Amino acid sequence: MRKIWVYVLGAAPLVLAGALWGVVIAARPHPPQAATGAWRPVPSVPPLLKLGVGGEAAFTAASLAKQPGPLLVVFTASWCVPCRTELPALHALASKMPLWAVLYHDSPERYSAALRHDHMASPFCHLRPDPEGAMALEWGVSGVPELFLLKRATPQAPLAVAWHGSGPLDGGSIQHILHLGLEGGDHDGT
Repeated sequence: MRKIWVYVLGAAPLVLAGALWGVVIAARPHPPQAATGAWRPVPSVPPLLKLGVGGEAAFTAASLAKQPGPLLVVFTASWCVPCRTELPALHALASKMPLWAVLYHDSPERYSAALRHDHMASPFCHLRPDPEGAMALEWGVSGVPELFLLKRATPQAPLAVAWHGSGPLDGGSIQHILHLGLEGGDHDGT
């Protein structure tokens, strides 16, 4: 029995160090990663359960399909600190292309209150509540902020996901999005 305790107590510092290393790695900011492979279709947009989303128009599958593109769909939330810290970067990007927001496990009321608290305006032209996370599940969102650049390969083609990134925006990722979205770069950044 004494041998077992020696092994357990000897392994405890290694387990603790591994757990702390995991926390450090998870807390590092990760720049958005470019999607690999061909463009993929835009995931479905579930019907809205509740209309009336603050000052911005809520988007539906039909309004999204009519968008000529390019546009950036951002999964965000008022409770998400990285989402709120990337607002200045989103404002800079909003002057170049439309930004549409999906409020992940959030409500328009809470989101508007958070913006007022931070003395910020919304950079989004459309908001979509996703209180149960149904749309995030359809789009394969693993956490917020998560971003999807939608554009058309040709004017007649349907909107497609040309790039998908996770993590807060920085200067490099903004330039990458602008290159892909506005300058005709392809999905892998070339």
